[in-house]
Amino acid sequence: METLSKQADEAQTLRDQVDDLRHVADKLEKTERTVDMLKKKAEEANDLRRQLKACADHHWLCLRMNGKLICPVPARSCPIMRLQALQAELEAERAAAAELEDANRSSSRQLNVADTYKRQISGTSAIALAGQVQVIFP
Repeated sequence: METLSKQADEAQTLRDQVDDLRHVADKLEKTERTVDMLKKKAEEANDLRRQLKACADHHWLCLRMNGKLICPVPARSCPIMRLQALQAELEAERAAAAELEDANRSSSRQLNVADTYKRQISGTSAIALAGQVQVIFP
C-alpha cells in the first residue's frame, strides 16, 4: 500500500514536470521561430551587402576613369555610407541570433534530459504496477 502511495506521489511529480516541460517546449518553439526569422534577415543583409559592394566597385571604377577624387553623390545616399550602416545592423542581428541559438540549445538539452527521465520513471512505474495487479478468472 505504501508503494502505491509513493508511486502516486511520484506520478504527480512527473505530471508537474511534464507541465513545466510543456512551458519549456513552447519557449523553445518561439525561440526557433525567432532564430529562423533572424537567419532570413541575415541572408537579406548579405544579399544587400553583395549588391552594395558591386555598386561601390562600379562607383570607384567610374571615379578612377573620370579622374575625380570626390564622391558626386550626397553622403546619405552614397552606397558606401549605406553599406557601413548595414554592416553595423548585420553585426547586431548576428549577435542576437547567436544568443537565441544558445538559448535554443539550452532548452533542447533540458527537454531531452527531462524526456529521458520521464521514460525511465514511466518504465519503472509500469513494472511496479504490473507486479501488484492480480487477475481473477471466474
